[in-house]
Amino acid sequence: MEGLLVRGATKDNVVKYSFDFIYKPLADRPVRVHFYLPNTADVTRCPILFGFHGAERVATNMTTPWSSYADNYGFVVIAPEFPNSETKSKWGYDLGFGASHYQYGNIMNSSVCNSEELWSYNIIEALFDHFKECVGGKQKNYRMYGMSAGGQFVCRYVMAMPHARLERACAASPSSWAYPYPEGLTNDAGNVYGWPYSAKNTSFANDDAMRVFLQKKLLLMCGVNDSDENSSSLDKNAGAMAQGKHRYERMLNFYDACQKRATQLGITCAFEMRAVEGVAHSNKGIINGDGKGNDAHSWLFSDLIK
Repeated sequence: MEGLLVRGATKDNVVKYSFDFIYKPLADRPVRVHFYLPNTADVTRCPILFGFHGAERVATNMTTPWSSYADNYGFVVIAPEFPNSETKSKWGYDLGFGASHYQYGNIMNSSVCNSEELWSYNIIEALFDHFKECVGGKQKNYRMYGMSAGGQFVCRYVMAMPHARLERACAASPSSWAYPYPEGLTNDAGNVYGWPYSAKNTSFANDDAMRVFLQKKLLLMCGVNDSDENSSSLDKNAGAMAQGKHRYERMLNFYDACQKRATQLGITCAFEMRAVEGVAHSNKGIINGDGKGNDAHSWLFSDLIK
């Protein structure tokens, strides 16, 4: 495995610098891991960023736009690719990751909460250990960035995995959020929605867990122009529609709801929010920002910027 961890993985040659990873409790659902190692940083000690793709399921959409920042700031990019029904067949696997297994974490099986070891979020903790073992890494924690469906993954991961070795995370432009409501998210008609739209029905549907969640270092991001109500990739299920008409509105509503929920719980919400001007549903637009400080890279790596 050590021979696979080569510096300089790019969009053109990244196939040479990837490997399939199997998390034993989900052994029938491997993921393909792409990565970028910075040109000069000590990979045994530098920060690690996990990047999560959207519904297109292309991990190089994480390694490629983050590579220049990885070289400039000195951090590793690890991008797991979760195969859908199409790519899993190309890879020769029997099972892939639908929305319930990817961005919703395989937490629920219908209305029943799965045992925690079956949650696909655990793949990241196991992969973190695996990567460190390969390079002799000394890192104690990692960072996360997810775009669109990957933003959904990140937001729900932060809620569901309170003991993960996650230092900070950015959830960008998700189609829906998981509200910190153990009793469920209620729409104007009085209908109540549980996971993945709220904590209801999960093993962490309690106020103590929500207090922990709301005090995590999480950045919410979305383009101001990400306001297409008819986008084919926009979640139009009732639980998502209860959050707003489009992605930008849903981010604003979620942030406001989290602030109010934190006040109810007697704490201060640690979440931050950045709205990127002139940007619609664009991964590069979120990472690079609008030139006014609204970007993902400077927040995630503020400690590395000189």
